[in-house]
Amino acid sequence: MTDFPLYILRPVTGADLDGLYELARSAEGGLSSLQPDRDYLSKYIDNAERSFAAADDPADPAMTRKYLLGLTHVASGELIGCAAVKTNIGASGEPPFINFDLSADEQFLSASDRFAGATEVGSLYLKKEHRAGGLGRYLAKARYLMIAAQPEAFSRTIVAELRGVSHNGKAPFYDAVFAAKFGCTFLEADAQFASLEERALALVSPEKPVRVDSLSAEARRVMGQAHPSGGGALKLLHDEGFRDSRTVDLFDGGPIVAAWRSKITTISQSRENTAEIGEVDETAPLRLVAAGDLKSFRVAITPARRKRRYLYLPERAYRELGLLPGDKVRSWRRPAKSPAVKISEALARV
Repeated sequence: MTDFPLYILRPVTGADLDGLYELARSAEGGLSSLQPDRDYLSKYIDNAERSFAAADDPADPAMTRKYLLGLTHVASGELIGCAAVKTNIGASGEPPFINFDLSADEQFLSASDRFAGATEVGSLYLKKEHRAGGLGRYLAKARYLMIAAQPEAFSRTIVAELRGVSHNGKAPFYDAVFAAKFGCTFLEADAQFASLEERALALVSPEKPVRVDSLSAEARRVMGQAHPSGGGALKLLHDEGFRDSRTVDLFDGGPIVAAWRSKITTISQSRENTAEIGEVDETAPLRLVAAGDLKSFRVAITPARRKRRYLYLPERAYRELGLLPGDKVRSWRRPAKSPAVKISEALARV
């Protein structure tokens, strides 16, 4: 059997702090939800560990839970990427999810919490040296398999907030709306408000609608536009069924897209089978294979073959997923009509 690289996506733990810190640093300000600050990241990991531990506890279904996953190259143990799903955004005790709604006539922006209580997918990041071959696509899709593992734990409405246009620490939309009021740069404000636990955004959000024609020409041009580096991510979201919501990020004006949970493409295309160890070579389709409920959730990016009610996995993938005889897994593969992806191209990053 061909020996190929194996990647596992699993819940982050305290042991991942250094790796997560390096990821946040390499994002160079492009990952607002994961600031390159060890104390901030330590609290995020602690929150994630508590969220996974209490995943099946119905005591407070309205509380916000942050499920942070880390993508690891198994052979090296290196943390090369991350992705997250956050429930009940803007819930009590959490920073509110306040953004700008664009009026129907496109003349005004009004501060709004219309997506409070929704589930958000975000914190998607993959190291640059591992992006060739479509690995980022699989990382993004793994979040939806986690939602499929225990759908009742997530809202019907799923949203994603994309980074807006910024350059050299400046964001035209922020500069037009907030720079004079705050007296600090976009990156400084972004870091400050990302780390606050109080309802700070509610205090700084404009009480009156903002006239679009009062903004600079550059701010109007970038409003609702994703950062050039996020073009691929936006396309992936559109492929999943996410659509423009006419709501933009409060600070950088980036787009917020939304989808119904039941309509997400990866979820509807995924299949459940009994997992078995089998001979799998390079001709087998590359799949996302998810195992466990939220508490024990793990995903392998691996070749696998489906036959009748069984999915045959390489032994290494089977073991890394912690599977036992008779266990079921949920898997997704690129539709047959899509261009084939060679394992050597998709996974050959050590």
